[in-house]
Amino acid sequence: MTIPTEHKDNRRVRRVEISLPVKIYGKDETAADWEEMSKTKDISLFGAAFVLQRTVRRGQLLRLTLSMPQQMRSFDFAEPQYQVWGVVSSSKPNPEDSSGESSVLGVAFIGKNPPESYIENPNQIYEVEVDESEGTSYLKPVDDSINNSGQKERNFIERRYSRFQIPVNIVVELLDSDGGITASESTVMENVSQGGASVFSSLNVNIGSTIQIKNDQYSADLEATVRNKRTGKDGIPRLHIEFTNGTFPLPDVD
Repeated sequence: MTIPTEHKDNRRVRRVEISLPVKIYGKDETAADWEEMSKTKDISLFGAAFVLQRTVRRGQLLRLTLSMPQQMRSFDFAEPQYQVWGVVSSSKPNPEDSSGESSVLGVAFIGKNPPESYIENPNQIYEVEVDESEGTSYLKPVDDSINNSGQKERNFIERRYSRFQIPVNIVVELLDSDGGITASESTVMENVSQGGASVFSSLNVNIGSTIQIKNDQYSADLEATVRNKRTGKDGIPRLHIEFTNGTFPLPDVD
């Protein structure tokens, strides 16, 4: 996806300090929808800044709805509300919030629609890459751990439960709509929390599928929904799952 080239112009395009109501839509780590109202601090043809209470990741895609002045739009000039997608380019503590719970986000507009890679994986993280030979900028999918390396986790990722990098041996059973078992395998969970985990798996499952997770060590027998699939840099496919009928009984967890 080609995007405006303000990123290589060192923001020569003028930003206007204006407070406009803006509705922000996004997805959390489980691909569940969330929304939040805010007000812009400044806007330009290529982006906007606003305060957000929810913690997001640098490189995450968000959809914005706001009453953008027509002369600063790239499309939908006659529509009362401007709906545009953007990528989080910066996240800084809000100096007006002594509690430290909110952040000032800088979002670069990328256009009317998200890239196909986002449709396939709503948790995909991006960075802006400039092609100096063509004078254009592109969204480049990147590995989340690389993109946010060196940053405090709380500034970019919001989690309901603490996660633990421990291996847990499990049996995974793929369930059909009637609760019958159609496939199973013995495997390992990693990055485990009470609410979800990452699972090494070679099963042919779709996002949204229901699986059963069984573990004798923790006496666990839980249903889970597949929220995402990916192949790690080690070449091993993984499922990102959310437990739906209980929490995983990790010891010594509040």
